[in-house]
Amino acid sequence: MYTECAMRRILTVFFTLIFLLTSSFILISVSQVSASKENLIVSPLPNDLKINSNNYNGAKPINLRPVLKNKINILFLGLDGRRGDSHPRCDAIHLISFDFDKNLMTITSVPRGTEIQLSQNTQDIDYISNYCHYFGTDAASAQIEKITGLHPDYTVKLGFSQTLGIFRNLNIPTTPTLQFLRSRANPFGDFQRTHNQAVFIKDMFTKNFDTFENIPDLFKYLIYKMVDTNMPYDVAKELLSQIKNSQKSKNPDLIKLSLKPDLLLPLKDIHLANSDNNWINDAEFKEYQDNLNIYLKTLLDGADTFIKSGKNASAFNLIKTPFSQQIWSQLENERLRNNYHFRLLKYYLQTSPDNENLAAVISDFINEMAITHQDDFKNKGEILLNTVI
Repeated sequence: MYTECAMRRILTVFFTLIFLLTSSFILISVSQVSASKENLIVSPLPNDLKINSNNYNGAKPINLRPVLKNKINILFLGLDGRRGDSHPRCDAIHLISFDFDKNLMTITSVPRGTEIQLSQNTQDIDYISNYCHYFGTDAASAQIEKITGLHPDYTVKLGFSQTLGIFRNLNIPTTPTLQFLRSRANPFGDFQRTHNQAVFIKDMFTKNFDTFENIPDLFKYLIYKMVDTNMPYDVAKELLSQIKNSQKSKNPDLIKLSLKPDLLLPLKDIHLANSDNNWINDAEFKEYQDNLNIYLKTLLDGADTFIKSGKNASAFNLIKTPFSQQIWSQLENERLRNNYHFRLLKYYLQTSPDNENLAAVISDFINEMAITHQDDFKNKGEILLNTVI
């Protein structure tokens, strides 16, 4: 049995590893952890399984062991889409390659400021980060393949809000960590920034990967719900097993860093330093929190006005992007954050045209509230669940 302090230490180590590297490895389904409805944690269900009183605990996935290719490439995209932006930019681009024959891992990183031609019919040039914004991540993935010469087998996407929320929930200082990972305050600008991210990935992988096996499935599920990936559960589980057996985490020499396009100049290996908590009292940080609070209040007031006027479709269009972004995760005040989360959830359920998946959306909320010991909001979520099953 883990103490709360021990669990936080494990989780802190876990997510720093997962954030830029292994988001795609943790698509492991929640186990059934309780038979009593009072302490119920809802498991994810297959898309074709409806939730009712007989299967409320969910269904376990079929435990198959797929045969993996000897070489696998996983594209990680850190997306910078804030406050309702449905067309985010690619702020971090890293392609993680595993060669199991040679027992090597390579982190190929692409600076967000890499210039590309927008189309064959124009000579216009823009950054790859903006290409994500204009044409979407699928189109950007094809361009990244041209730049790196590597075809992504799977893609993992994580947004700005989700990153802040997960860092905070795992007791990682949000602002200092993101400032480090996004800083271009150096002579080589975006190239050094991108290399810093790759060094961060390698550091977390070599120092903390073995801790992963101690993480309970429920916490894996909470992190899993923060990412968007096309990697199936069974593939992720088998890949994780092979990485563990390869012992890459015990030998830094088996992890190579590559930059495309190559700067052709040496870059420093800059590591994330420890941080104090003074950033919480920073005036700029406080102003951002106040502005975000005003934004969310205005957003909910607008949705409420539409709903009272019978314009549910307009209300849904207003909140659907902030809801999918989990915009509330950027708030540091726990009570305020959970209250906005719950109110957005209620409006989402009331206006969403996708009635089939509403129970799963509520289940995600119940899971998160239970895992973070927010029993009052967990109970509110269970009441909502009973209205849709």
